[in-house]
Amino acid sequence: MKNNMLSKNTIIVILILLATFIIPNFIAYKLDLKRIEEQRIREGMGFFGPDIMNMFPNLGGLIASIFNSIFAVMKYVLGILNQVTTILAKIAGFARGIIQMLTNWFAGLGVVMQVTIAAFSIATLSILVDIFIKQITNWATGVANHIECGAAEFGKGWVNTFKTLGIMFECSWKLLINFFNGNCTRYYITDLVIGLTYGVFVQLPLILINAIFGLNLQPIVEFFYKLIVVPLDAIFFAISGFHLVNWPDSVINDCYRCKATWTIQTYQAKRHEDGSIDYDGDYNVRREVVDKPVTLYKPMNEWAQLFDCSAEQIINGFLKVFTSIVPNAKWGAWGDGEHLPGWDNEPNFLGI
Repeated sequence: MKNNMLSKNTIIVILILLATFIIPNFIAYKLDLKRIEEQRIREGMGFFGPDIMNMFPNLGGLIASIFNSIFAVMKYVLGILNQVTTILAKIAGFARGIIQMLTNWFAGLGVVMQVTIAAFSIATLSILVDIFIKQITNWATGVANHIECGAAEFGKGWVNTFKTLGIMFECSWKLLINFFNGNCTRYYITDLVIGLTYGVFVQLPLILINAIFGLNLQPIVEFFYKLIVVPLDAIFFAISGFHLVNWPDSVINDCYRCKATWTIQTYQAKRHEDGSIDYDGDYNVRREVVDKPVTLYKPMNEWAQLFDCSAEQIINGFLKVFTSIVPNAKWGAWGDGEHLPGWDNEPNFLGI
């Protein structure tokens, strides 16, 4: 109905413009143009003389027509606005009538019914307020916990990044010094000779046979290694305390591994100030998370893996904080009391 009325009003405005402005002035313009063209052909450029003054009466009529058209359109628009105002006034009057009817109906009820309705309304409002407050409280708890966990992971990632960089730099320097001062040089040269011998006389033929004939003999070599070499190494170690196929742990720690102290988190029994163990109401031992320093001996590649893990900690911590402060599905879950502690990333935020 509303669209039809707008279309009808648009057509009326266009017809008014055509009737009062466009068509009459277009005809007058064509007549003047034809007359001026004839005059120019007859007298050359003489039409710039007195003849051009004959156009001013038509020009005045043109301007008058423009203003008349504008006034007609404004009058029509004002009429439409008056109709809309009248409709809105009728709607407001209808709404006032409904409110007055409900007021009279409530006033006509008995005192008991009025008190009952008032009590019901107050109870409903109280429940809605309580739900709203609970939702806000749960949401605030979820946001705070997840931001705290994300910030802790972000900060721990940076600490671990610089720590692993320091360990790898210190270890590289130590291995370089041990190579030049001779402490580990003999072990490196021995491993180099054994590795080249094994590669030329064992590994290379196996690769060529596999490439030419399609026979993989590596499992056979490993079978004989476990059948012959490993038992001989065990017997030799039992007699002398040394291995045949690998260096002692002291040599490996000094020449092939990087030593560092790393802090890990572990659980332990919670104790009172007097040293006694703390129990809960069901006589279960209460536990707490503590930081425990441990000494680790790892090769360089494993410390490099820890460096990569530190970078992932930084990224994950940042994303956890970001997805906690941006409105998403997590907010709704936290408002419902779900996933509040902060250690998980559910529900997902755009797959993150």
